[in-house]
Amino acid sequence: MFGNQIIEFLIVMIINMTENFRIYKLIDILNVREQKYVILFLKINQNQINCLILRVLSVFSEQLFEQKIKLLFQYISYCNFYNLMQQTTDYDEMQHYLKLAQDGDTDAQFKVGLMYEDGKGAQQNIQECIQWYQLAANKHAQAAYNLASIYYLGRVVAPDYKIAYKYFSKAAELQNEQGMFQLGLMHLFGQGVEQDFEKSRSWFERAAKLGSVSAMNNLGNIYRSGIGTHIQIEEAKKYYRMAADKGDLCAMTNLATVLLQCNPTEAFDWYLQAAKGGFENAQYNLAVLYEEGTGTKLNLQQALYWYKQAAQAGNIEAKEAVTRLSPIVQNQQQNDKQQQGQNTQQSSAKKGGCGCIVF
Repeated sequence: MFGNQIIEFLIVMIINMTENFRIYKLIDILNVREQKYVILFLKINQNQINCLILRVLSVFSEQLFEQKIKLLFQYISYCNFYNLMQQTTDYDEMQHYLKLAQDGDTDAQFKVGLMYEDGKGAQQNIQECIQWYQLAANKHAQAAYNLASIYYLGRVVAPDYKIAYKYFSKAAELQNEQGMFQLGLMHLFGQGVEQDFEKSRSWFERAAKLGSVSAMNNLGNIYRSGIGTHIQIEEAKKYYRMAADKGDLCAMTNLATVLLQCNPTEAFDWYLQAAKGGFENAQYNLAVLYEEGTGTKLNLQQALYWYKQAAQAGNIEAKEAVTRLSPIVQNQQQNDKQQQGQNTQQSSAKKGGCGCIVF
């Protein structure tokens, strides 16, 4: 027989990998001595043992409890087992990067910080995460950006925009488009710095050149609304189109809106594309175009369909439109069926009524 310590490991493995409501069924399979260990270890902290479970399994699988393990595995949730394997993999990965990070590897320092932030390979620990990001931030753009985001969002204490601005600036210096975009926002709203529309626009332009669709969309908004500059609809269209061509649903909707007066057909196409992507505002506007027959043929059934899609996403005006339009569409469908039936009867009469051969 195995020693008590090894039996304990086996029982913990069983418990951790099994859905709670099945534990008592498992107890029935064990003998009295083994049941004692099940009851004793039901309250074991899973995080203390998970990383050892697979190693323990490899020891047991060919020995005395092999047959019982096979029976017990019939009760094991596949998802729990997969998650357990992933936890073990994450732990090994953390140990690998931790050694490199302690030796001064910047990429590894960032990775360790990220794993502490996400709680992978170790318990989530934002303070540890911050320390590792700080070590990497001077050379690693994403570490600087992630660190800035922690202070910007106030994940440790209240938001600290000045520290956030410092690390967003470092990320931007290292050519991180997300950092540039956030600097644009902070200057736009005066967060941690004085409000400065010109600097905001400048940072958005730099981020847009690196491919930030959010920056492109914001530049469109700036030129469309004339924030810190005069209104320039063509510039707004240019930046909306840049972001829309990259698949940004919000930009597609904004582009459609500015195109509506001059090119309703193209506006309809952009609304349709964004609506199919699940963008609620586009779904509502598309429904309006179908109901009015703007940029497309009037189609109340399609209008109702897209109003319903927008309503399901929480659009209040769409819910009201569904209530208003539903009986109209229902009556239209009934009239269409009656008309179709009359057309069918007229067609059959012209062909000889029932279609029988007449001698």
